Amino acid sequence: MTFTDSRIESEELLQQIKNVEKLISKNKLYIDKKIRD
Repeated sequence: MTFTDSRIESEELLQQIKNVEKLISKNKLYIDKKIRD
């Protein structure tokens, strides 16, 4: 594995982490609404 390969992999990992964080925050918003209602 070359240096660029691992860099690309970490870039993809970062993207996945961001996506997961977005999902989590969406779920939190949804749950908050549920609790308030």
